[in-house]
Amino acid sequence: ATVSRSCNDDTNEMDAGEGEDSAAQRAAALGRMTTAYTIGATIGPALGGILAVEKEDLYVGARLAVWGSIVSLVLSVVYLKDHTAQNEQRNKKNEKSSFVDSLKNTLQLLWHPNVSSLLLLKLLNGVSSSAFNTILPLLFANRLHLSPSYVGYL
Repeated sequence: ATVSRSCNDDTNEMDAGEGEDSAAQRAAALGRMTTAYTIGATIGPALGGILAVEKEDLYVGARLAVWGSIVSLVLSVVYLKDHTAQNEQRNKKNEKSSFVDSLKNTLQLLWHPNVSSLLLLKLLNGVSSSAFNTILPLLFANRLHLSPSYVGYL
C-alpha cells in the first residue's frame, strides 16, 4: 500500500490488519484533510468578500459555504466506507465493555489533574481565538470603514 493513493482509497482500504500501512494511510489522509481545511480557511473569506461586493449581498458567501457543506456531506455519505461495524466487531472480540464502562473511563480520565488543566487551557484558547476572529473583521468594517472584500483579505 502506498501513501500516494486518493482519499477514497485511503478510507476504503483501511483495515485493522494492515498495521503500518494503515497508519501511513491515516497520516496521509489527515495531512490532506488539514491542507484542504487550511486552503479553505485562507481562500474562503477572500472569496466571500469579493462575492459580497460584486453581488451587493453580504450573505452570498455564507450561502455558498452552506451549499459546499451540503455537497461535501452528500459525497461523504455516498463514497466513504463505514468502519463502525468493523470496529464494533473488533471491540467485541477484544473485550466486552458497555457504554457505561466507557463513559466511566472517559470521566475518570477527564478529572485527572493534568488532563483537566490542559482541557481548560484548550477551552480558553478556543474561546479567545473565536472571539478575536469574530471581533477583528467587525472592527475593520466599522472603525476603519473597509469594504467586505478588504476585510475578507485580512
